[in-house]
Amino acid sequence: MSSDNRHSLAALQKKFDMHEQAAGDMIWHWRRRAEEAEAECAYLKEALEAADALSARHGNGLETAAYYRERIRELEEERDQLHRIATDLGTTCNRLEARLAELGEETKVNGTAQARPASPPPKSSKQPVVHLNELIGLTTVKREVEQLMALAEVRAKRSAAGLPNPEMSLHLIFTGNPGTGKTTVARIVAQRYQGLGLLRTAKVTEASRSDLVGGYIGQTAIKTRALVEKALDGVLFIDEAYALHRSDSGTDYGMEAQEELLKALEDHRGRLIVILAGYAEPMAALLRDGNPGLRSRFNTIIDFPDYTADELVAIFEQFCAGQGYRLTGGAERKLRRTLTRVYRGRGKQFGNGRTVRNLFEACLKRQAVRLTSGSEAASLFRPFTGKIDRAGLSTLSDADIPSETEFRE
Repeated sequence: MSSDNRHSLAALQKKFDMHEQAAGDMIWHWRRRAEEAEAECAYLKEALEAADALSARHGNGLETAAYYRERIRELEEERDQLHRIATDLGTTCNRLEARLAELGEETKVNGTAQARPASPPPKSSKQPVVHLNELIGLTTVKREVEQLMALAEVRAKRSAAGLPNPEMSLHLIFTGNPGTGKTTVARIVAQRYQGLGLLRTAKVTEASRSDLVGGYIGQTAIKTRALVEKALDGVLFIDEAYALHRSDSGTDYGMEAQEELLKALEDHRGRLIVILAGYAEPMAALLRDGNPGLRSRFNTIIDFPDYTADELVAIFEQFCAGQGYRLTGGAERKLRRTLTRVYRGRGKQFGNGRTVRNLFEACLKRQAVRLTSGSEAASLFRPFTGKIDRAGLSTLSDADIPSETEFRE
């Protein structure tokens, strides 16, 4: 086989791979559009039955029924057209692959078998699990998330095999104090769901009460729908979600936000995963006293415990490694004493990982003062050689570590 033919086949393979990816994306898009049209059509059929019943009882509702019938006809036409588009794309894809196989056979007949260029390896669905295992502590969280991922993977494989799956909600509740890794784990879940094909993207849209609840009638629905639209095909992570329910306020619109959110979960099934996060007791109150639909949609609760003193030290060391710092022996011992006493005396303001980050930043400030004052400032930069003392810039000594009485969260 000539060099030109080999290059031509490789170019054709590359072009086919690009078209195959694009076609797959388009097929997914058109099929999703068709499902949405079908869902709206089913809703309108129910509304049409209600309008017909109203007309039969009271003699009115004819105009409404006529509108529903016309809209149903339009949606059925759109659905059929979208299905045809998806089918045509699939046929074209199969035809291109068959032609590529023929060309591969021709290379064998001509004397030298040309190996098909390897396609880029698909993103491993196991990658987020590795990232999950790299997190410090959170043993029970990791176990529950791994079980959740295994279940999601089996459900995806059953769907691919044409097997039925029982109704099961993939929405989650994360409970625990601040700084325990809830947002980080939400991103890992989003990555894994995307890898399994349960979500189109791995984006995580972070929100709080102010992003959903308005200050006057009608504003809450608008804000909630806009947020849902922004989060579609990914994960919507609502922190301090218990603030959506305030039993002591008669004019609060949090209940309206709950209703809109539950409606969105139904309307956009398969395109949105919602994770509600917050302190354990207020979240339990939200499920108990909020919209009853929350309990059925959010029946998986994962609790994030506080980090232990040893885990807080490990997190600090992880910060150091990531930013190019090292601890002297004295600094490490003082760090352990400080964090142990901070952990034992922790109160409501204890921020777990955030507390460690605050301590890390406090250490950098103390190091900066030490390196820019006194005799160490002169040795940091050597004017005769023009060299900078990299080791000094990268070292945290015991003088840089505040004691538990000096450090305030």
